[in-house]
Amino acid sequence: MEEYIFRRLVYVKRLYIHGAEHAESGTQVDLALAILNFDNALEMLLYATLEFLGHSIKNKGFHELLNSVNEVIKKERPNVNIDKILCEREVKNLHTARNNVQHHGVIPSAEDIKRFQVLTEYVITHIIKEIFGISVLDISLGHLIKDKMVRELYLHADNAYLSKNYSEALIYCVATFETAKNKEQDRIYGSGLTFMRLSVEDKRLNRSMKPIIEYIDALTEEVEVLKLRLDYKKYQKYRSIIRATELTPSYRMTSYNIDSIITETKKLLNEKIQKTGAQDLKGDVEFCLNFAIESILRWESVLREAWYEPLRRTINQFLRSRENAEKEMTESERFS
Repeated sequence: MEEYIFRRLVYVKRLYIHGAEHAESGTQVDLALAILNFDNALEMLLYATLEFLGHSIKNKGFHELLNSVNEVIKKERPNVNIDKILCEREVKNLHTARNNVQHHGVIPSAEDIKRFQVLTEYVITHIIKEIFGISVLDISLGHLIKDKMVRELYLHADNAYLSKNYSEALIYCVATFETAKNKEQDRIYGSGLTFMRLSVEDKRLNRSMKPIIEYIDALTEEVEVLKLRLDYKKYQKYRSIIRATELTPSYRMTSYNIDSIITETKKLLNEKIQKTGAQDLKGDVEFCLNFAIESILRWESVLREAWYEPLRRTINQFLRSRENAEKEMTESERFS
């Protein structure tokens, strides 16, 4: 399968998950956004299906698009029961609901949203399996991560989860989130609050300062959560899962080397893994994977240089200049 088609399937899965998250929130606006996401996911899937099977993907009305997919699959994949997996009537009902939301502000009930969610998941799962020949579980949102190291860590966590190695999946997922969080903190510098907090460390020996120091610690943590644009409740659940109540957003891995990061993370999670059965970790891993990818994609949606990048460029430029000067000097000596 071509890489660009695979990426579109990743987008389809992301749209569906985004819709499911809105459906879970349950507000009227969220229910409206859920319908829009479910419909967009299916429409993108239908266009990707036509393209994958080598047929025209000219802009079509939705009903025309649905009919085209039906006809093409019957022609190209006659062994596939398209009527069973496409659920054409129900998909048309979803699109009608989407039009009512977008054009008339008519929002379906929570029960209807759940029914459309189940429908969307069913169609996506079966079309991807029967037409594209892969499992929807093999389509990792980690492929959308731009940072190479973070992407490698997340994909390892995702693969470990699919292999039911939940201990390893949790280790790599936490390593993914903490590494991405550290990098993001370098891109959102500005308030200086963390550095001010560190400047009072030497005063910890003074007992009269203890209440003030504790307050500063708590304040720093709250501000850092806001700066990182984290969902506060989800972040607290993440912390409780890894049993690191002392872990604050200013906590940093001491290395950007993957092997060292994994070693550190294993130490952090050693107690959690020992006290929790491997099968019991499954739900925790599912939550952490979703929380990590949601946070990382949000962070990477706004690009900004890390505070040390200008300094790094200056140092590299100096080293290159010195290297060129030494090279010129060596050549001069050789020809003299």
